[in-house]
Amino acid sequence: MTGVRQPAVSASLAAGGIAGQEFNQQNGNYTTTSTDLTVATVGPPLSVVRTYNSMDPRMDGMFGAGWSTRWDMKIAKEVRGASTSALVTYPDGRQSAFRELMPLSSAELA
Repeated sequence: MTGVRQPAVSASLAAGGIAGQEFNQQNGNYTTTSTDLTVATVGPPLSVVRTYNSMDPRMDGMFGAGWSTRWDMKIAKEVRGASTSALVTYPDGRQSAFRELMPLSSAELA
């Protein structure tokens, strides 16, 4: 089995400060969360919650640089030579690559 080369990960993206503080003294990262809207519904909550991270390098979020929401999750196709993979970006900026599996032939399914 061949592994998929994983993207560089910003290890400090999710690191909070000591005792739950918004500022991490070790790396200078500032994080905060804000709820902009909440609507009472039956079932799962309907809300707009965004998180700011001063070390998040992404500039293309819905709320601008450093801000992220659950709607910033995306998947992109990456082609490197004959290899194709899917790059998943999670709302907090973490990324994982997944290799495309070759479809099984009918003979392999039997």
